[in-house]
Amino acid sequence: MLGDLSLIFGDIFNNKYLNETLLIYQMAAQASVETKFEKDPELTEYFITLRRELVEQYGVVLVSLGEPIESNKHLQSIFLNYAPQLFAFLH
Repeated sequence: MLGDLSLIFGDIFNNKYLNETLLIYQMAAQASVETKFEKDPELTEYFITLRRELVEQYGVVLVSLGEPIESNKHLQSIFLNYAPQLFAFLH
C-alpha cells in the first residue's frame, strides 16, 4: 500500500505524495464509516478488513515521518492536518 512506499522511500515519497496518500486514506475511512453494510456479509468483511488496513497504514506513514526534525516539519504538519479525521475514524 501507499504507506509501505512512504516507509521504504521516506522523504522522497512523502514530499511528493503524502498529502494525496492521506487524502485517499481519509476518503476510504469515511466510506467505511458511512456505508450501510450490515445485511451483506461479504461487504461487512471487506469494510472490516479495510478499517484494519487503514489503521495499520496510518501507523506506517507516521513511522515513515520519523523524529520531528527541521527538514520534515512540513510533512508532519500535513499529517497533523488529517489528525481530526483520523481520530474520528478511530473513535
